[in-house]
Amino acid sequence: MSSFITKELAGCKYPATDFVIRHTAADGSYEYEHHIYLIPEGSNYAYDLCLDTAWGNEREYAVAKSFEMNKECL
Repeated sequence: MSSFITKELAGCKYPATDFVIRHTAADGSYEYEHHIYLIPEGSNYAYDLCLDTAWGNEREYAVAKSFEMNKECL
């Protein structure tokens, strides 16, 4: 079974959503999968930042806030 936690991130150069998936095994153990999705205005794509959770949320948020894409790629 999986459950989801989402929230919008403020202070990013692009609209961003913090997305956490909690996977629960039959034995009751669980693990988290963390993604940050950046969705530039006018883009047909969402960009998934799947970062090492050992970094911790604050460091992951700092990457998302400083991330800048080449405008030719949008």
